[in-house]
Amino acid sequence: MKKTNVKINEMLLFCENTGLLVIYDEDANAFQFQKLRICTNFRSYYSYGFIYVDDCILFFGGENGYRITASKEIHKYSIKENKWMKFEQSLPIALADCATVLSSDNKFVHILGGNDGNNTKTTHIKTNVKEWTKEEITITEKQWIMEEGERIHIEETKDELKRMQEDVNFNNLKVTLKHQNAVSLANIQIWN
Repeated sequence: MKKTNVKINEMLLFCENTGLLVIYDEDANAFQFQKLRICTNFRSYYSYGFIYVDDCILFFGGENGYRITASKEIHKYSIKENKWMKFEQSLPIALADCATVLSSDNKFVHILGGNDGNNTKTTHIKTNVKEWTKEEITITEKQWIMEEGERIHIEETKDELKRMQEDVNFNNLKVTLKHQNAVSLANIQIWN
């Protein structure tokens, strides 16, 4: 008998430089885990407001662990594309520890409270969801995406070099070099 009512749940977890997709199959009582890449300039952030809308997660503000300051930045993670984007437009004030609420009609995000790194804020920012889910992007956003792609390529190259370095057996390499030096010395002596 084949089950037709498969219950699969997906959860996304983000914390500083860690992104994780957790897939839970209720029928099999089994978990699967998949690492997600976090964009390079967002890795030190925590205490941000976030909301899920239109297969994207929007991140508002947050505290930067390196500078210990609140941020005005707004980031978007596209779940379908597994891609990040930093918006050119930012919050009117720096915020961390803010709460976000999606309106019942899914048209507006309300960003409530938080702090600016020094003082508690009793703020209410209402923003249109379409502003953050539109397909068109600015020249600055395109530039950021291109630069992020270059940073990712550099990271992947460094990781590959590190794996290659771990795979190299330096003891065998030294023996080979000694052997090649001995052969070279023998060849030199033959010609003399």
